[in-house]
Amino acid sequence: MVGSGRLGNKIVLQDVVNKTNKRAEMRKNCVLLKLTHPKSSAMLFPSGKVVCTGQSTEEGLKAAAQKVAQLLKHIDFHVSLSDFQLENVIGRADAGFRILVEELALRYPDVTTVCLPACT
Repeated sequence: MVGSGRLGNKIVLQDVVNKTNKRAEMRKNCVLLKLTHPKSSAMLFPSGKVVCTGQSTEEGLKAAAQKVAQLLKHIDFHVSLSDFQLENVIGRADAGFRILVEELALRYPDVTTVCLPACT
């Protein structure tokens, strides 16, 4: 599952990296935070948006986002989590037979939004 929310203020990413004692890793346009309780990952953007993943319930995702807000408050950022919502759910199942995704996409283009190169 993937969920996102807003923290209400802009975030200086380098300050987060400097003050979190190796819990944060700088990426191109965000900071990747690794959380242990609940075990999940969060991407923190300069705009104040937070995207969390790694949980199997919506409540778990929200707890992870709240943990990020707590962490930021602890290092003197004035933030509060709002507008948290579930963005994506991924599942898998064994159909018992081979599914040719590219052929499905070609046969039903009106309901196929995207077929990534990995599908071919």
